[in-house]
Amino acid sequence: MAKQSATDIIKKVKIAKLVLNLFGDLHFVLYFCTRKNKYIVIPQSNQIIFSLQNMRLTHILFCVLGLAGTCSCSPQYNIDGNSTIAGLDGQKMYLRATRPDGTQADVALDSCEVVHGCFTFGGVVDSVLMADLYMGDEVMMPVVIENGRMFVQMDNMMQSISGGPLNDRLNQFLVKHGRCERELWDLSRRARNMLYEGKSLEQIVAVIDPMKSTLLGQMKDLEVKFVKDNYDNVLGTGYFMRMCTNMGMPVANDDILDILLDAPDAFLANPFIGNYLIMMGMTPAQLQKEREARKGKGAKKRKKK
Repeated sequence: MAKQSATDIIKKVKIAKLVLNLFGDLHFVLYFCTRKNKYIVIPQSNQIIFSLQNMRLTHILFCVLGLAGTCSCSPQYNIDGNSTIAGLDGQKMYLRATRPDGTQADVALDSCEVVHGCFTFGGVVDSVLMADLYMGDEVMMPVVIENGRMFVQMDNMMQSISGGPLNDRLNQFLVKHGRCERELWDLSRRARNMLYEGKSLEQIVAVIDPMKSTLLGQMKDLEVKFVKDNYDNVLGTGYFMRMCTNMGMPVANDDILDILLDAPDAFLANPFIGNYLIMMGMTPAQLQKEREARKGKGAKKRKKK
């Protein structure tokens, strides 16, 4: 009879583990009973507490060890979002990602409908990766899929993401980048106003172009610095992929070369970056030669100082 009771409890423990993995973030208590024994499952604390009567200590240890090996939940993410952008209600939003090594692009992770300006995504990931929120084919904003809960805010003036160290770092970058984009928009509005006021195109260009060039330079410097500061995580490779994709075709411009010449070997080992080098006509040997030349120039500057 005792042996049968132990088997019955082990079966129920397996059920409890399954419930715990599926609903580990809910606040509830499950009671499982046998004729003489009962135990309590508390998903909120990821623990299974049970009291067993008339069972040997070896049986109890067997149950506990089995639970210790399998009760840990898979990495889960939840993204709660809010938007005040007009026209989003009722629209479908998508969460798409590119694998960190660039081997698979636009992987659809989840989708949802915007209801009263609110939306939510959730699922399980096997690693940290950079993704984008889409509305149709339009990219709304980037996010980092990390284990845990994240919060997104979108409006016509700014975008913000919080939750997890990488998302906090991404958010700081988005705030600075968004500030530059708003200043560019203000310049365009100022140029239109000058045109309405009767200013000639030459006068408008003379005033607006220097400020526009300064802002574009600040944005490029901000992007390059962001990638360099994150060489060792998905933000670096993820945003570098974004910069390359935005150019439409592989081009070895100053910003791309600046990033590649200072990059550590681990960053350059990424398959996407290796393929991009080939497409823009640069072999690894040529890149290494350029890197050594840059190091030599840097050493000469330090000696002069």
